Amino acid sequence: MGGGIEITTLCNMNCIHCYNSDVKPKSMMKKEDYFRIVDQICESGGLSIFLTGGEVLTHPNFIEMYLYAKNKGMFVSILSNATILTEDVADILSDYPPALFSTTMYGATADTYESITQIPGSFEMFIDSIEMLKDRNIKTEIKAILLQSNKQDIMQIREYSITRGMSFRFSASIRPTENGSIAPLSYALSPEEVFEFDKIIPEQYNYYLRESVDPMPQPETDRKRRENYTYLCSFAENAYFITCSLMLYGCPRERCHGEDLSITSFREGWETLGVLKEKRLDLKTPCHTCNFFRYCRQCSAEMECRGDISKPIEETCLLARYRYNFVQSLRNMD
Repeated sequence: MGGGIEITTLCNMNCIHCYNSDVKPKSMMKKEDYFRIVDQICESGGLSIFLTGGEVLTHPNFIEMYLYAKNKGMFVSILSNATILTEDVADILSDYPPALFSTTMYGATADTYESITQIPGSFEMFIDSIEMLKDRNIKTEIKAILLQSNKQDIMQIREYSITRGMSFRFSASIRPTENGSIAPLSYALSPEEVFEFDKIIPEQYNYYLRESVDPMPQPETDRKRRENYTYLCSFAENAYFITCSLMLYGCPRERCHGEDLSITSFREGWETLGVLKEKRLDLKTPCHTCNFFRYCRQCSAEMECRGDISKPIEETCLLARYRYNFVQSLRNMD
């Protein structure tokens, strides 16, 4: 079992697409609550966690909280924008390495990067931090989030990651805000634009190539589709998420069915979510019968948060169709 803990909603940046942008007031998890929850996760068999925010490095007790989980024997990853990493913190991470330091590079130039973060000087701060991580051989992942503002920089970001010996991945998934505003979606690429990147980014293209030769079986997903499960993913199976306000959810995207860890234990909350993960729908949704499902990133939790768990997100459906047709064309080439 693994999952994430949001230790703060505070952030030193003001990214245009942020799903936390309208969360007010900003807050921090008390370290005593964090210690209690980590103890309970370990007692329940939890092996790994990732710490996220907001920006985790804004929490004054970050190092103490990070080392507490490490000393419990857990695999701990850090999700950070990496702009306020200091030499002292980097030295501690070198002595007690995270399983992964995951960060997002918003642009390959200061102009692009800072048009998204809206913080002057943040690009240079990011580059300095990446060099600190590289110098200390800390396992680092650089992500790119596809936006209208940075689509021209994506391949440069990938090249930058590779030249520094860091893994690279990208995502085009933009979420509504925690309070339901769809304003961040205005920065998203169209399905057609995302698909063009699918075809030119080697990591993604190679996935489709493997699918065309020998598709990986999806027996558990197929079973859930046949049996009308509400959640067709691994919801509440191995991907919990705990917010700064101590709410436990079945995954990082789900916000409709939370358990309050200020009044219940992690084990009790997890068991309650375990009942929810077995929930069935009365009628099949389009997702239960779709031929393109295996190429889809449709999220039942996001559909539910948008108001109707039976209504797929149209843009996601269209992208899945493009991917399916592309794999078919690769097969036909053989």
